[in-house]
Amino acid sequence: MGKNTPKDPISNVWDIWDVDNLKNLEINKKNFSWNDISTKNFSDLIIKPKKQGHTNYQRYYVEVLNSLGNSLALNLQEKVEYKGRSAINTVLWNKFVLQENFPNVAVKYLDKKMTLDPFTFLSVFEVVKSFVGKCSQKSGIKQHLLKRTDLAAKQLVMEMLSQLGDSVKRYYLINFYNYVSPFDKIENQVKKAKRQPFFHPVVENHCEYKSKKGTSESSIVNYRSQIRRFFEWCCNTLKEFQEYSPNTINVYMFKKEHLTEYKLFLEAEIRRENCTPNGARTHFIYVKEFFLYVYQLGFLKDDITKDLTNIEAKEFVYRQIPSNKQLQMFFNAVSMYSEAPLIEKTAYSLMLFLGLRLNEVANLKWRDINIGNKTISIKGKNKQSEILPIPELVLPLLKNLKRGKQGYVFSKKPNQFKSKLYQNFKLYKLISDMEAEGGVHLLRHIYITKLSYLCTPNTLRVLARHRSDRSISFYLQAC
Repeated sequence: MGKNTPKDPISNVWDIWDVDNLKNLEINKKNFSWNDISTKNFSDLIIKPKKQGHTNYQRYYVEVLNSLGNSLALNLQEKVEYKGRSAINTVLWNKFVLQENFPNVAVKYLDKKMTLDPFTFLSVFEVVKSFVGKCSQKSGIKQHLLKRTDLAAKQLVMEMLSQLGDSVKRYYLINFYNYVSPFDKIENQVKKAKRQPFFHPVVENHCEYKSKKGTSESSIVNYRSQIRRFFEWCCNTLKEFQEYSPNTINVYMFKKEHLTEYKLFLEAEIRRENCTPNGARTHFIYVKEFFLYVYQLGFLKDDITKDLTNIEAKEFVYRQIPSNKQLQMFFNAVSMYSEAPLIEKTAYSLMLFLGLRLNEVANLKWRDINIGNKTISIKGKNKQSEILPIPELVLPLLKNLKRGKQGYVFSKKPNQFKSKLYQNFKLYKLISDMEAEGGVHLLRHIYITKLSYLCTPNTLRVLARHRSDRSISFYLQAC
């Protein structure tokens, strides 16, 4: 193998994981409810296929999925009073703003923001809450007793701004501070030229390689954004890279000390609660994977990822999944507040009752759906299409959608639709008092967890579209 011919980075990804973490993986692994059942025998508690024939197994999958719907006991057709998206801010105001004991100046500021889009209003509220809380902690004064002069803490603002980077929350914090301290304003540096598209030749080379190895497009998009995030930090933070942009940064210049410094930064972000341990850990693994590839290409003399431990995080984090009542409240919230209730309800239903991922839902096309046969074709992470039965609860929703010819089921702009589903899920989740942690992918966690009590391990792998029990174990939560 020539120097410039890379080894298979995909197969070497596990080399990046610490030995101790791999041991903990087995120690911390949840005991499945079906752990003591072989894949050839069936528990008395689960639904059993009558025969091993292909057709009977298809019927068995239908039966299992419909049993899942029955176990959740949701009424997706429940009639509720439609209030519209404009009413969401009032709900957020009553549930959160009024419960915070904010000082009057903060309440007045947020009142002026009530006309914003709900997701933006929620983000502004979160920034104000964080800043007011830190002012209270630093001054020793209770939140509701803070005065305008107490909130004019410019040094604290500058510290928080340095942690926010180019986040839009930076703009929200500056805006609030300038409202509190109008005679000592901070220039809003967020309003600048549009962010340039990211196209680094070495990163693109790796993305092309990953694509040829079968990595899904959505995973590659995510990987590219992870490396961009690291490059942007380098250009904004490290002296050696200040003259470069993320598109021109020289990979020959990187040393182990740069990755070590970045790891320290991510660990500090965890302490500041700007990111989760698992999120930081996953991101850092992506960065290490990239530089392992760069080394294998021969662009680096030494493997700068060698002996560089990962960020500590619990590999398995178990939490209670939402109750049936909370899920009913969630879908009722969609019906009450969504700008397109049927579309969003159908999209979220496909995630909950069939385990579709956000990207799979957004890119679903009418040619993938056979209403007559009650089947749906899904192109998963491995780029292979798999045909699954459409659950009884979801079928009426799909039938009621305005069908196109061969286009997308939900939106002509799937990426925008993904963002909308992601943001709106957070809003509906708060409205429905759903305390379970996680974003929209939580619906897939619920799907796999509930299925694990209704079918055999083999069936679970088929319906979850995962080949290994290890992959499935990441999804299982406490019921």
